[in-house]
Amino acid sequence: MLRLGGFLGPYKSRVVLLLGMAAVSTLLALVPPTIQGEALDRFNKGTLTTEQLYPFIGLWVVVLVAMAVFQILNGRLMTFLGAHLASDLRTTTYRAIEHLQMTYFDKKPVGAIASRVTQDTDRVWFFLVDGLPFIIINGMMLLAVAVMIFSVNWMLAIAVLMPIPLVALISMKVWRRISNLFFRVSQKMARVHMHLNESLMGIRVVKAFAKEDDEFSRFETRSQELRNAHVRADQTWHTAFGVMTLCVTLGTVIHWAIGGTMMLNNQLSLGDFYRVQMYLGMVYGPLQWFASVNNWFSRAMAGAERIFEILDMTAEPTGIGAIEKKIEGRVEFRDVRFGYDKSNPVINGVSFDVKPGEMIGLVGHSGQENQRRLTWSVGFMSLIKVKL
Repeated sequence: MLRLGGFLGPYKSRVVLLLGMAAVSTLLALVPPTIQGEALDRFNKGTLTTEQLYPFIGLWVVVLVAMAVFQILNGRLMTFLGAHLASDLRTTTYRAIEHLQMTYFDKKPVGAIASRVTQDTDRVWFFLVDGLPFIIINGMMLLAVAVMIFSVNWMLAIAVLMPIPLVALISMKVWRRISNLFFRVSQKMARVHMHLNESLMGIRVVKAFAKEDDEFSRFETRSQELRNAHVRADQTWHTAFGVMTLCVTLGTVIHWAIGGTMMLNNQLSLGDFYRVQMYLGMVYGPLQWFASVNNWFSRAMAGAERIFEILDMTAEPTGIGAIEKKIEGRVEFRDVRFGYDKSNPVINGVSFDVKPGEMIGLVGHSGQENQRRLTWSVGFMSLIKVKL
């Protein structure tokens, strides 16, 4: 997550503005319960008049309009930041792929590589646009609501907020497992993309040799692996979601048990009881969907891990073995030895000479590395042993 934050450097001013608007939105959301609680207390005491009621309603409407405006601004700004950050991440990943060594492309199918630029960056974008604003705003809301409830009654506040640490503990326990499961889903999805890419690009060969059934069997296996990975990940997430939902609902039950008793014993006013009830809804309502955010976060971090795997790879060397003297166009290979695995060379002891202005043709059966000889000459492939 910290590495993703590094991409926010060009947008620091907008990030600060977003945090400021989120703080203002949080404070505005605390006003309606306060207005309603005060009105209920005056009504219960018989001191509320029509002249007092309408100013309360007017202030309430003004606050609701302001909240709507800030919500729109927050959403538009977060969409801008999320889209630009995902675009920067996508282009950076593509640039890194361009500079990887050719041996990487020999070992990785095109579909698996393409999924890093498309699917994985989309997961990060989805979390940045939907998940991150949810965490920021509701994190501020949790702190503000805790302060407001403690200002009403500190003993009641401790009681009704007890389920929150339990929810946090459950999230910490299951997060790593869920993250690993969704990382496996990403891997299985990449294999499906890889198979589709290879199969469709070579569809003429498949049809020429009547291998449709074989290709279908391979694809069906890949699809079933993806299905099983999805089932394991989603079942684990739904189990965690159910347990956290139970913990969340206990907060309201505790409030009615303890806060209701205090109200009946005249230790808590009706307005304060209602105010705390509204505050709990503002916290526990979003907290019920924290498991969903955890799900988004796990998917995004699995995608980010696969992206940074590309970014952390060693780029192909540049400028190594550069020839400083004038090039006449003569290329000579002596005792060339090459293999994808150094311990198992597929070409050994190959030598040939190409004079300036001379054109040669490399003839051989398919699979005898004729194309590789061309890539050696321009430095795309690293040879095990060669005199050039």
